[in-house]
Amino acid sequence: AQMLSQFWQSCRILENLCSYDLACKELLLRVPVKLPANGSVGDAGTVLFLPGYLMRALSSSMSSTSKIHASVSLHFQVSILRFICILLNKSDAAVSSVLGSPSNLKAIFTLLDLKGGVGEDPQIRRGLGALILAVSLECTVSGKDEGGGAVSTTKGDEFDSDVMKLIRNGVGLERFSDLLAGLMQTNAIKSATSETYKRNSS
Repeated sequence: AQMLSQFWQSCRILENLCSYDLACKELLLRVPVKLPANGSVGDAGTVLFLPGYLMRALSSSMSSTSKIHASVSLHFQVSILRFICILLNKSDAAVSSVLGSPSNLKAIFTLLDLKGGVGEDPQIRRGLGALILAVSLECTVSGKDEGGGAVSTTKGDEFDSDVMKLIRNGVGLERFSDLLAGLMQTNAIKSATSETYKRNSS
């Protein structure tokens, strides 16, 4: 329980560091992590902390051989998924790092297809998996116009963008919408939304 609490707090600290700072996000994407030979998140070697290490940890937590007890696995996974969503927000580099990896995509689609669980747990997991794709759709890509000025295009406006193709072909638009709607209807999200409203109104 103490380790889970420390992990949760660490993810929240990282969120605060990079929430509104694209440069910070890009720096975090370059931080390496050395894996021990007997590690639980993959083979020994060096991987990037983001998104490699966290996505490996996420995949490991969904494995039938996971060492994380079922009673705390949801909190562990939500810690990762919440941070990944914030990392992806408006960061093309983060979107490319997360969705450009077959192993990361496998972890996301495993989330989307999770069955079983207690109460709203599977609904939250599947919904957060869909939210990762939704946040990626809104990523803004900066470029240059013919005169050399900066322009912005939103991937969400391009129906045939790579992310939209991934959603349309891998999930289905109707199911994708249902997963997000289901997430918004969970008591956890309603409570979080209510608390945020109260803080902003006070």
